[in-house]
Parts: sequence; C-alpha cells; structure tokens
Amino acid sequence: HQAGVTLDTNDVRGLVDTITSLHENPELWVTRGENAYKGYKAVYNADHCAHLWFNVIYEIDPKLHKH
Repeated sequence: HQAGVTLDTNDVRGLVDTITSLHENPELWVTRGENAYKGYKAVYNADHCAHLWFNVIYEIDPKLHKH
C-alpha cells in the first residue's frame, strides 16, 4: 500500500461522474466574461486532466474504467 491520499470506491465514482460531466459539457468550464481562447484552454486542460485521472482510476480498480 502506497502512502498518500486514499480514495474509496464512492470517491472514485464521484470523481468519474464529475470529470465525465465536465468532459461531456465543456460549456460548464466557460464562465461569462471569459474569451473564447480561455474557454478553449479550460476545456483542453479539463480533457487532459480527465485522461490522467482515468489512468489513475484504472490502476485503482480496472472495473471502474469506462473506455
């Protein structure tokens, strides 16, 4: 067991749901007053983060992996 943050199954599922929601609804990352470039960068960063988290989640429990 590695030292560090421990996620239980509910935490992981919640994280997956949150990331999936933001990934499928990128407009949620764009708030009023931001220009298109900032919105694009936010979506790009969210997508990159989601891939990293899916990789981490896969290591924790392959059954939770959605791809």
